[in-house]
Amino acid sequence: MPPALQNPFTLWLVLSIALAAIVYFAVRKELRVRATLYGAFLLACAVAIWPVEDDAFHVRVDEKTKIKVLKTAIAGLQAPPPEMEKK
Repeated sequence: MPPALQNPFTLWLVLSIALAAIVYFAVRKELRVRATLYGAFLLACAVAIWPVEDDAFHVRVDEKTKIKVLKTAIAGLQAPPPEMEKK
């Protein structure tokens, strides 16, 4: 990713402009604004939880607060434990 897009606000702005261009041609006139705003909100959510590393997610809680969540800590991504055999 280019250094200019490392800033989450810049990345969100570029993706929102691309979304607005797509929506302008693909959606009915009365739904364009609503579709663009809703899509921009979803893009902001995706950018806030963008996986920066291969083994972790960085969740931006506040402007200066980030939480690093390891993928191995999430139970849904781990393989189920092997079953114990009864003797």
